[in-house]
Amino acid sequence: MKPVCKKITNLEKKDVKAIVDTLQNVHKQTGIIHRDLRKYNLLRDDAGNIIISDWGFSVKNKEEANFAGALECAGDDLLNNIMNGQKLICYKPHMDLLCFVQTIYLMIHQPKIDRLPFSVDKDIEIEAYKIHEFWSQNGTSDFWENIKEHAMNLRYSELQLELERLF
Repeated sequence: MKPVCKKITNLEKKDVKAIVDTLQNVHKQTGIIHRDLRKYNLLRDDAGNIIISDWGFSVKNKEEANFAGALECAGDDLLNNIMNGQKLICYKPHMDLLCFVQTIYLMIHQPKIDRLPFSVDKDIEIEAYKIHEFWSQNGTSDFWENIKEHAMNLRYSELQLELERLF
């Protein structure tokens, strides 16, 4: 067997455009939400292109589903749903964008943050609280808040331009 892609350790400016463009197209044309957008699902092929992998838990826009995915990258609304014990979560496109923004933050700053195993249901409310506390103290500068606002409001082009400033 020969691997067709490599794990990434950092992103390049061109990757930001490719990822944001892909998410915009998928969200608008198919209404699909990835739900697990984190660095472990971003791969690089032999030609240097970025690939978004692991669409296995994706759902349609506004579809309610159990939590799945990247708790450490989740936005406040998703974390609040989990902390409040909500079993079914209504997934929306901005959730993918916030996961991507927070993935970039984690890749750049590399803080010590525990990853919750994907299948853990026990104490997920406590883990969500810990992650919520982390994000309430990190990524709160005007720069990051501006980027998160673009993500929340599905301003793909503005999000892309702001993120590209990091590279």
